[in-house]
Amino acid sequence: MKKLFFAYIVAVLCVGCATPKPHERVQHQQLPKWYIKPPVSTATTLYGIGEGRDRHEAIADALAYLASTLSVSVGSSYSTKTTLHNDKLDTIYRSNIETKVIPLRIGNYQVLQEQKLGFEHYAVLIASDKAHLFSNLLTELQYKIQLYKAKQKTMRNSEPLQQYVFYQQAKKHLASLPNILVVMQELDHRFDPKEFLKVLDDIERHLALSKKKTTFVISSDVPGLDVAVAKALGKQGFGVKNTAYYQVEIHSSIKKVQAYGFVLARAQIKIVTKNRYKDRVASNVVHIVGQSSQSYSVALQDLVRKFDEKLEKDGVAKLLNLPI
Repeated sequence: MKKLFFAYIVAVLCVGCATPKPHERVQHQQLPKWYIKPPVSTATTLYGIGEGRDRHEAIADALAYLASTLSVSVGSSYSTKTTLHNDKLDTIYRSNIETKVIPLRIGNYQVLQEQKLGFEHYAVLIASDKAHLFSNLLTELQYKIQLYKAKQKTMRNSEPLQQYVFYQQAKKHLASLPNILVVMQELDHRFDPKEFLKVLDDIERHLALSKKKTTFVISSDVPGLDVAVAKALGKQGFGVKNTAYYQVEIHSSIKKVQAYGFVLARAQIKIVTKNRYKDRVASNVVHIVGQSSQSYSVALQDLVRKFDEKLEKDGVAKLLNLPI
């Protein structure tokens, strides 16, 4: 009797396990119309959509899209694949933004629409007024140029190397200027960029002139070290002459050591750069060991070779401790 009762219980449980669960119908969210077909930019307003894991990332994506519509070097590609399966709308989103962009700040934008489309998927629609954007860019550029010209006045009586560093930094700081000017012409076709392009020409001219004046004469108490430094400076486009504005002095403190059948030339090399007034501009110390199984003179040759290799690896700017 007990066996029959136990078999009945097992049968009931098995039937319960086999009973299928009711199918849960997932409610798919409808894509907003502004996302599927965003408004086209007009003569006065720029529109852009963006997407990301959150609101902040979606807005950044939309701003990059706006920048791309202004002929800025932003590579952006979007692809959307929509399929209909059992009366359910399945959408796969792919967004690939590659920003090799100029630092274009679009601060006067409005978020017109925003919606969370799924887990870690947010979309926004933004708009920016062209006239305000142009005005902001113009004000920002004028400030940068005024700042450059003010600093330029303070550099007139500076040493060639200081001037070279200043114009090198100015060129880097204004590297995005040509692209920004293209954007501004796109925003306002009446805009003439000549005034700003003259500034770039001015920087290039002074950069070349200051580099030409930044010349070096090199001395060393170990033959060959001076040749290596002169060669490295020449590759960078700096002049190496018998009479120059800067003096590079290479002083070596070398200990002769014999160990395990080798002759070692253990050197502490101090490199000092002075201006024509004998004021120290920069200095550096490196430690190099030359070795040979033959003689001390061969160990010195190995020392020069290793110094040359270090110069090639680290660069002349790091070795001299100069901002060139």
